[in-house]
Amino acid sequence: MVRVVLIFIFGLVLTGCASIGPTYTWQDIKKEVGPVEPKPVTVAYLKVYTKTEEVNEDGYLWVRGIPYTIFSSDGKRIKSVRNADGSPDLVTLPPGRYVIVPDVWKPKNEITGAILVQGKLTEVHIMGG
Repeated sequence: MVRVVLIFIFGLVLTGCASIGPTYTWQDIKKEVGPVEPKPVTVAYLKVYTKTEEVNEDGYLWVRGIPYTIFSSDGKRIKSVRNADGSPDLVTLPPGRYVIVPDVWKPKNEITGAILVQGKLTEVHIMGG
């Protein structure tokens, strides 16, 4: 009797497992979802090459680039960049027009403009002092 009940339950389980839903292929999924489009790049890249200077701190001599500040075209301060190791930092910004001012204590700073294009790297070379 127990054997008959177990066989009956086992048969029900197998019958339940046999009712698998429809099978989909990648083509079916593409029709339902549509093509996957890459997200547009909404950033631009900037490298500013400035004059380097030797710095002697506590007996250690190292080279650093002159720091600079980036302003928007309407004069808002966007970012200060230190250029601490002497090589230009890669800065990521939204595309647009910017003004670059080296942080040098001189009456006349070399002010440079840059137009950053979406997804592109713009390189600017300034002496800054």
